[in-house]
Parts: sequence; structure tokens; C-alpha cells
Amino acid sequence: MEQGELDVAEEELGRLGPEAERGSLIGALVRFARGRLRAEQGRVHDALEDFLAVGTGLTRVEVLSPGYVPWRSEAALEYLALGDRERAARLAAEELELARTFGAPRALGVAMRAAGIASGGDEGEQLLRDAAATLERGEARLERARTLADLAAMLRRRNQRTRARALLREALDAAHRLGAPGSRSAPRRSFAPRARPRRLVLTGLESLTASERRIAELASQELTNREIAQVLFITDRTVESHLTSVFRKLELDSRSELPAALAEPDPVSA
Repeated sequence: MEQGELDVAEEELGRLGPEAERGSLIGALVRFARGRLRAEQGRVHDALEDFLAVGTGLTRVEVLSPGYVPWRSEAALEYLALGDRERAARLAAEELELARTFGAPRALGVAMRAAGIASGGDEGEQLLRDAAATLERGEARLERARTLADLAAMLRRRNQRTRARALLREALDAAHRLGAPGSRSAPRRSFAPRARPRRLVLTGLESLTASERRIAELASQELTNREIAQVLFITDRTVESHLTSVFRKLELDSRSELPAALAEPDPVSA
């Protein structure tokens, strides 16, 4: 789902047969996954039915911790999609209270995110900021990226477009690096369907444009800016501008570091 391969995700879930309809704890996980898939497919009512069914089953066996599956948060988002803000806010607040009781950073951040989206306004913005900070402590990087995308959407609606753009770029960059370029959050879940990876990445070798890479390679061979300009038939100022961008993206301080930086693979965070 995070890669945008919804048909493949549905096929994989289909392999589990009737497990989603069973009342077991494993069945709850499968049905929760199915609910998320249905939400990604835009099947709001079906997704909500799955999330609420998961909640009924887990409550019956007294599994209350949102750390197992955050069904309340997901159900709250579907209620919001249906325009039922009252039920959304109630479920989100319930999960936030439980998450604060149990204290796990990931569960708490996820609950804060849903509560922030449901609340809106100053309170919602602060909850989303707190969620991002909490998820960073819990190393829940993809959930943090989703939260940043939601915060960006909220700031954009509040006419804070410059701050919104910066947050959205960070969210897109994180999503791509985590292998989830197809994950949706607009502002619910998806980042940017089928976005071109090079435009999403802000740092590292993958972030370099073709021109920046070529100029960096020439500079690593100890060519001066004037010599690079002559080779590529561009101005000295253009070379300087591209190299400034290269140093920022690769986090370098001098030209002597270029050969090693260009030789390094650009790892993708797990």
C-alpha cells in the first residue's frame, strides 16, 4: 500500500482467505490491514466498517491499547471523510487518552495526529506538531512523514503557504527515502501518487540534478569553475550556483570532499 501498489496489496490480502472475518487477534490485524486498503481505495464506508469491527472484537477480549492496532484513529479519519466530525473527534480523543495512559511514543504520536486532524484550528496545529515530535522520538519515520504532510495541509488552509511548502517537501523526501513514494496523504494518507523520486529527495546523491551531478564530477577532478564553465559552455556564475547547491545537498564543506561523496552509494533508510 505504501508503494501505491493497491492491486498487489489486495491480492496479498486475498491469500489470507477468511482470516479477516474471524474473531482472533491475528484476524484483527488482517481486517485492520484490509480496512486501510479500502481507505486507500476510497471505499470509505467499507473501511469504516472494518475498523469498527476490529474495535468491537478487540474490546470484547479487553485489548484496549492503541499500540496493538490504532483502529480508533483510522475510524476517526473515515468519519471525517463522511463529514461526521463529532464521532471523529470522540474516537480520536478516546484513543489519545488511552495512548497517554500506555505511553508508547508511536501509539501516542498516531493518536495525536488523528486528534489534531479532527480538532483543527490552533489546537489541531499544536497536536500535529506534538505528534511529529513524539513520532521522531519513537523513530516512527513514516508516520512522522504522514503527520508532516497533514500539518502542511493544515498550514496551507490557514494561508501559511511558505511554512507549508517546507514541511511538505520534508514529508515527500522522507516518504521516498522510506520506500513509500506511492503512499497517500492528501491530507489523510497520501503524499504524491507516482511522483518522480528525484524531485522528492532533498539531500544525498539522488537529490542532485543531472547538471549538478556533472558539474560535481568535473569539480572532483580538480577542474576550476572557469574550466568547468568552458567544458560545459556555461557561465562561471552558473557553475558556482550549481556547486553551492551540491555542497548543501551533500553536506560538504570543501571541494576536496567531493570525490569521496560521489563514490558513496546513496542509502535508503529502512
